[in-house]
Amino acid sequence: IFREAGLKPIFGVEMYICDDMRERSKLQLSLGASVLPHITVIAATQVGYRNLLRLNRLSFSDGFYYRPRVDFDELIRYQEGLLVLSGCVGGYPSRILEAHGYEAMAEFLSKLAGRIERLVVEVIPEPGLALSHLATPALMRAAKELNIQWCLTADAHFPRPEDYEVEDLLLAVGINSRVDDPKRQLKLPEYQYCCSAVELIERAKLCAPDVPISEWKLGIKATVDLADAIDVEIPKAERVQFIKLNGLSADQELWKWVVAGLQRRLEAGQLPTDQVQAYKARAELEFQTFRRKAFADYLLAVIDVVNYMRGRDRLVMLRGSAS
Repeated sequence: IFREAGLKPIFGVEMYICDDMRERSKLQLSLGASVLPHITVIAATQVGYRNLLRLNRLSFSDGFYYRPRVDFDELIRYQEGLLVLSGCVGGYPSRILEAHGYEAMAEFLSKLAGRIERLVVEVIPEPGLALSHLATPALMRAAKELNIQWCLTADAHFPRPEDYEVEDLLLAVGINSRVDDPKRQLKLPEYQYCCSAVELIERAKLCAPDVPISEWKLGIKATVDLADAIDVEIPKAERVQFIKLNGLSADQELWKWVVAGLQRRLEAGQLPTDQVQAYKARAELEFQTFRRKAFADYLLAVIDVVNYMRGRDRLVMLRGSAS
């Protein structure tokens, strides 16, 4: 659908990154971050798409503590096919720069570039943030000195300028606050919409007036080139194949359950005796529908879960796919 409309979707996750995702510590202070920073991970290839899913799953299964988190070790382990952008103004590089100075930030980026093949230093000019006026020229300088690819991007939370009030309202609702509360902890700047390249360069000039416009144009081109090089399609779902039991297929195994269930209800007097044939015909019709839609494997999995719970005296309800 996207490609038919002339669009190319880009799949990525802005992940919470920490020193050790298995450590149950709300704050990760060793690199100068006072709150959990983000890092942007984008699938550049089909292999990268699968690795993106792996990292996302790990962030919830192994790394969840207040937030789903990954650490650098896991990111490096599953980096194949991924573009790793260094993050927004609240990311590790900017926070290290703020806390420990330029040399510490450059050392961090150098070490990271040595372990992540497709690391990109992301420069996001935010005129309303004091830290961005410090970080914007410093990040570009570090990328050039360390020979790391860099790009110029914008932090976009809503599509158009006129959408700001709606976005701000949703944000307030999300943190259980009032829009007009002067003490509200989180509030987006009004300029965080999907801006044009011209607007983005104007923001960059405000944050780093000494940098030539030609450099910012190169940063824009780098962003476009990165997007153009991405080639990912959501793969079609792979059908789960259960091991055949006693030589039976999933359809045959499911039909056994249907027949046994119908017989059990007949013997228990749960069905009207004058409608037995109608119930048998309906069971056959519904089973054939499941068979055509290849639902047998799924239903057998649900049966396993329900029987497992019932066999251990656990409460389980069965109602369609909500099981």
